[in-house]
Amino acid sequence: MVGYKKYGMTLSLLLLMPVISTAQQKTTKSVANHKTENTMNTKWLWKSAYSAPETLDRLLKILDKYPEVLQYSRIDQQKVAAMSGENIRPVECVFFQNSKLVGKILQANIEAAAELPIKAMVWEDKHHQVWIKTTDIDALNEQYHLNGADGAIKSIHELLPE
Repeated sequence: MVGYKKYGMTLSLLLLMPVISTAQQKTTKSVANHKTENTMNTKWLWKSAYSAPETLDRLLKILDKYPEVLQYSRIDQQKVAAMSGENIRPVECVFFQNSKLVGKILQANIEAAAELPIKAMVWEDKHHQVWIKTTDIDALNEQYHLNGADGAIKSIHELLPE
């Protein structure tokens, strides 16, 4: 099986989760009760104890350690909205993918490329709580009939805190 563990990412990304979330066992219930306009799988949603920009900075700092993780555009949506005179709460997005796993996903179904690279969105809600949400890999697996993409989906799951 090809996986993140093989490439040394599991420990670092698991170390990031406590940085991003505030004691996962304490937040599980509040994350599950978090209401958004869209129904989402809360497995891909975490609380952060830091500001939106700092949360994303911390994620990128860890991803920088791994040359196989390609990072793409970082977009500050608050600044973009300000260009048209709108004032919104902090929200930033970044796109990234692991070059050693993307091939497995695309071998399973080339059309899954429409959902790649992975997106991480960090925002501050109306209660000033900062959240991070990533692409729902389960939905990607189901929608594109990846059937686990030769272990790639399982490898991504292994990154998640219990």
